[in-house]
Amino acid sequence: LSEMEKTAFSFQRSEEIIPNLETLYIGGGTPSLLTDQCINAILQSVSNLFGLSDNTEVTIEMDPGTFDTLRLMKLRDMGINRISMGVQSFNDTILKSCGRAHSANDVFAALQCLNEAH
Repeated sequence: LSEMEKTAFSFQRSEEIIPNLETLYIGGGTPSLLTDQCINAILQSVSNLFGLSDNTEVTIEMDPGTFDTLRLMKLRDMGINRISMGVQSFNDTILKSCGRAHSANDVFAALQCLNEAH
């Protein structure tokens, strides 16, 4: 959050009018492992520092097996309206060789959760 504050401060000093963000991507690592409180704090800080419009696309990166339908509904209620799901393969042998923690069945279960939360 402190890095966002520094960036916002540099924009404020530039005297350039910065429009509300059109897209926000929360990714890198597995941000879906963050608590709801942490994700909400990030969203609130971005909104306060940079501005979000009603039409802003807000994406979070998630891995299968790190969420359920209830979690998706909470994220949706926080303003997240797009999921980027890390699916490298639907083949368990390939997933294992890539060192992925999830299985093909986890991928299908995650897709079902996404459908239910929609």
